[in-house]
Amino acid sequence: MIPRPKLDARSAWFCLNQSDQLFARFGVQKTLLEALTENDICGISGDARITISNYIRYAGQSEGSDSARLLKIHTRTVPVITPVKNPQGGDASC
Repeated sequence: MIPRPKLDARSAWFCLNQSDQLFARFGVQKTLLEALTENDICGISGDARITISNYIRYAGQSEGSDSARLLKIHTRTVPVITPVKNPQGGDASC
């Protein structure tokens, strides 16, 4: 459960701090990521039950996100890389 004040209606999501290690820990193959170009618009999705620490709530009014440090992955599904709708129109090329 993500701690939020009662009147905070933002989506309940956060970023994990150790981005260099996270792809491997969640089972995303580095070779697959390297095959993507900067023009690809992709998302990586999956489900996991994790333990975090150092949770920091972002209180700003503009774009930003809460953050945390990943301690442990208890369970996870196989990650899936999928095209994300391109805000400029057209399909992504993942």
